[in-house]
Amino acid sequence: MTRFFATALNIAMSMQLLNKIISFLDIPVLYRLFFRLIGADVFRKIFATEYVMEQPSDKVPDIGCGPGDILNYLPAVNYTGFDISEKYIDAAKCTPNATA
Repeated sequence: MTRFFATALNIAMSMQLLNKIISFLDIPVLYRLFFRLIGADVFRKIFATEYVMEQPSDKVPDIGCGPGDILNYLPAVNYTGFDISEKYIDAAKCTPNATA
């Protein structure tokens, strides 16, 4: 029984840590900082240039757009971002290539 409680306690502590990380990433500027630190900008650029390959004036829907960082790697497209977080949507509207 003691082993069970120790495992349950470890799981609970892991969940608390995960919740703290998630709440940290809920702030757009910290989200961007975190993903820059882990090199996500490189992968966004590769994704945009080698897989999306949009042309100017193409329509681009982005579900789960976050703060719209993919816009930095797309030409002047007709971009529509969707996200559950109003904070991320507001941040995306401030992205240099965004049009509100």
